[in-house]
Amino acid sequence: MNVFVINIKTETWNSIIESLIKDGWKVKFKYGGFDRGIDHDYLELRKGKHKIEFGWDNWCEGEIKAEQELMSQMESQFNLKFQYGDPHNLKASVIALSRLHPSLFWLIEKIKSIFLP
Repeated sequence: MNVFVINIKTETWNSIIESLIKDGWKVKFKYGGFDRGIDHDYLELRKGKHKIEFGWDNWCEGEIKAEQELMSQMESQFNLKFQYGDPHNLKASVIALSRLHPSLFWLIEKIKSIFLP
């Protein structure tokens, strides 16, 4: 069952991601908006059948979504005590917008070029 960790300091959130990538986790999706890392960020890592999602914004800081077993492993590996709770950046609607965001800008520009010479 997936659980959510919230209120992770930005430096810790980035450090966890970097360490997992060095440990063989692969980036399967990375938010590509112009505001990435400034106002908002989203990242999906995979290793085998496991998936970890990372959400961040400059108000709520970092969040992680993963199976409880993976969260427990990360707490131990990084010597952290996570705060579990309801996410802000990892809600399904926010993830959907994160995945669509770059495509929406492309579509808007395409429509403008057709209708606004």
